[in-house]
Amino acid sequence: MADLMKSPFSLTTNDFVQARADACNSQGCGVTATAQSDFRVESEATTVTGLKLSEFPAGKITANWQSVDGNNNFANNNAIGGATYTVTYEKMIGGIWQTQTGTTTQSLTWTVDQDNSATSYKITVRARNACGFGGIATQIWTPARAPDAPQIQVAASCQSVRFTWNTPNSNGTPIQRYEINLQTKNGAYTSITNLCPAANVNTQTNNFGNGFNNQQNSCDIPLSSLGQWAFAAGDGIQA
Repeated sequence: MADLMKSPFSLTTNDFVQARADACNSQGCGVTATAQSDFRVESEATTVTGLKLSEFPAGKITANWQSVDGNNNFANNNAIGGATYTVTYEKMIGGIWQTQTGTTTQSLTWTVDQDNSATSYKITVRARNACGFGGIATQIWTPARAPDAPQIQVAASCQSVRFTWNTPNSNGTPIQRYEINLQTKNGAYTSITNLCPAANVNTQTNNFGNGFNNQQNSCDIPLSSLGQWAFAAGDGIQA
């Protein structure tokens, strides 16, 4: 079978080819005995484009993409663009990508439920027609979550109380503020965030080399500002 995509033909996808057959014998070729047929050069589907991921509706990860050219005239005529789409996805759990069960669809959208244990999703879409698969389109989506809990330390001096905490992982959305709560003697927590506004927070970056660093935040609150709790000498403070 001749490969029409190579020399001397060097045809490309969607080119039309006209063939003619003449019957010949020792006396020559009969010009009236001619057969003619038209057909189109066919190949696998093109690569999916426009793949986008979103968190919509709530609690879902949705993939959308554009229709591809089926690149042949004998693929499933009921499929969009003459092609079907194979969707596979992976979830990152504990820093490891875990492959999940995929699906085949004729639609241009696909939705999967979010998993609270997953931090990221990787979705791959390939178009397929009767000639085979097209190229791979991949997108990764990391849903925004509430920040991790900071680690806080409390140190009291004669005049003030210093609260120190690290900058935790923001999980995809910038940290806007810190809420600081003080535990009273009855065990309840009361917010003292107003005593430690952003302007009074000192942030220091500690570099440990090899690209590793962390940020420490601190705020000093005068003991006089904590008078409503009526602390006495030797009392402990928990934040």
